[in-house]
Amino acid sequence: MLTHPTEGNPDQGLGVRANQALYELERNQNSHPPAGIMGASKLASHAYLKELVRKHHPIAVFLLETRKHSLTRREADRLIGRHWSFEIISSRKIRRRRLIWEDLSKLDLTIPTIIDGDFNCVLRPNEKRGGSGVNLNKGPHEFTDFITVCGLHEVPYTWNAYTWCNNRDPHARVLSRLDRILLNSPALLDFPDSIVHHLPLIGSDHAPLFLEVDKLKFSSHGRLKFEEAWMILPNTHVIAFAAWRKAAAGPPSKILADKCGWCLDDTTSQDNLPPPPKMVNDDDAQHLLSPPSDAEIKAAVFSFGRNKSQDFDGVTHSFFASFWGFTMAEIVDVVKDFFANDCMETSWKDTLVMLIPKSEQPCLPEHYRPISLCSSIYKMVAKIIANRMKPLIRNFISEEQAAFVPGRLLSNHCTLAHEIMHRLHTTESKDGFMAIKLDMEKAFDRIQWSFVRRALQAFNFPIGWINLILECISNPRYGLLINGVRASWINATCGLRQGCPLSPYLFIICSEFLSLLIKINHHPVLGIKLSTSASKISHLLFADDTLLFGTATTGTVKCFSSVINDYCSYSGEAINPTKSSILFGLKVLPASKDQILLELGHKNVKALSYLGIKLRPGRAWTIDYDALLTKLSSRIRKFLMERVKQQRRYALCKLGEHLRTEGDGRIGYKKYGAMTAYFNGTGDGSRLDFCRKPACLHSWQQIWQDSFSHSWQQI
Repeated sequence: MLTHPTEGNPDQGLGVRANQALYELERNQNSHPPAGIMGASKLASHAYLKELVRKHHPIAVFLLETRKHSLTRREADRLIGRHWSFEIISSRKIRRRRLIWEDLSKLDLTIPTIIDGDFNCVLRPNEKRGGSGVNLNKGPHEFTDFITVCGLHEVPYTWNAYTWCNNRDPHARVLSRLDRILLNSPALLDFPDSIVHHLPLIGSDHAPLFLEVDKLKFSSHGRLKFEEAWMILPNTHVIAFAAWRKAAAGPPSKILADKCGWCLDDTTSQDNLPPPPKMVNDDDAQHLLSPPSDAEIKAAVFSFGRNKSQDFDGVTHSFFASFWGFTMAEIVDVVKDFFANDCMETSWKDTLVMLIPKSEQPCLPEHYRPISLCSSIYKMVAKIIANRMKPLIRNFISEEQAAFVPGRLLSNHCTLAHEIMHRLHTTESKDGFMAIKLDMEKAFDRIQWSFVRRALQAFNFPIGWINLILECISNPRYGLLINGVRASWINATCGLRQGCPLSPYLFIICSEFLSLLIKINHHPVLGIKLSTSASKISHLLFADDTLLFGTATTGTVKCFSSVINDYCSYSGEAINPTKSSILFGLKVLPASKDQILLELGHKNVKALSYLGIKLRPGRAWTIDYDALLTKLSSRIRKFLMERVKQQRRYALCKLGEHLRTEGDGRIGYKKYGAMTAYFNGTGDGSRLDFCRKPACLHSWQQIWQDSFSHSWQQI
């Protein structure tokens, strides 16, 4: 078969892009299929082919050895689903294949061309196992000449070396490589990393061949060093001078080390970060740099839970809190010395890592969640820094981010997300809308420390404060706890520790630039309006949980992809396409869905999982809450069977008996009217008057104004 991977009309092409299928090398239609092989009529072939299409999202599907004289449109739909087009041209014998090769040789092969199929030729002795051996007759020689004359190249393959099996008993079984995929030179230049996967033989005597043209490219992780050849470039001196003249603070040795790191920073230039609209003012900066008081240090020590943050030496916060009388002097001196000199003892940053299973039966590394057990003295210092930053966060973190910001509620984001899902269900837009759920791959662990520095500088944090933070998060050592025993130390080169009090606030400061990049891209296809007078909502963030909204077009995909790629290049983050998903509204055409899915590589779902809830257009399904109910029941059983002592169980039983026998079984509150007056009337404790709806609505409006800012109230 021959395809030209050029843009075409999706409604006329193969799948969504390939628009020509000129030739297919077909079996002898007059031969009878061997026993047990029914080709396209076999039910196993139907199921396997549908599964391959669903899993790999191919842009073209070509059918060979169908064992059918003809294939109707309905039969093709049953095999591979709707919205596919194809053409089959059969060939019986070598002389007819010779005619096909002659015709192919006359085509314009200066454009990228892919030729593949069942050529019924074994070119090398190692391509056959079993039978009478390889007979390199005239057919294989002519095929080799055809490959040479046309300038075709074989694509490397993976998995099984054989693509055909006669399906006989083991003693009479023959395996051969009859199917192959060839690329001409222009196609090889366009797709230099192409690879062919020989998929398992199921339901047919031929193996499916899957051509992957966008093979994952692995970038080099070698250290960047200065090259003498750079001196011939005109801007080398300007770039080096600008990097060297950046402001720095600390001892001379630290300043020199920082400047060397800036000049040979191997990440993408972060000077192009968009400027945030709000920054830290001078009064806040002065407060941040002020020495901590004894009361502030004590409050940080006593704010931690008891028996937590177990260090490798076994010292917990309970120890310092219990013996504060004689440990206070050393702790206060050490903390104040750190704020004065921004130099931390290396052992403070040594961190134990506990692996928490995310599933009931974990068997792979990704089934565990790493939790960092930072040392007690380190967490005291980090807690003081976090407490000083916390009141300032709300001033410059946009409202799309709801995590770790004081005064912002998770329920507000859930409400907005449900409203947007309703909009996807009821929109009258011609193109329809879509929602994209992004999964950040190890979001906290991939953040680059250089990006944290640049983000803090962009928000105008003072240099001394930035140095304190970088001293806390840079160059820690990790020790994995495996069966209670610490493994060898691992030196970190990037990332924020999950378990450090600073990490949540630093992460949302860094993720704020994702919001800024989306906002400065004023493309009309980004975002969804919930009403004609409301502003658009283009995204919602809760820490690393990201939802994107927009018109269901390839233009929207390109805009979002450009923004995400820029953010990832700045921060070091990466998107996990296998865990990311996309949900389409009701008005989106199937052809548009295919194009978008091909562009993104995400899976198409009927409901998005966001913040522990299921989001779907239309009404919620009962099954969406089964997981929540199961988890809740499990927690209740665990509480009753393990956590509650015998005396508490007895008290609970007595309380239940009392509620059952006293009155009508309802718990009464003496001031129930006063508690509900704010919602049920004017606020004076009077009984709810259902005729006075404006008063009730006014009360709810007051709550809405307290929890939402002015811009979100307009939405």
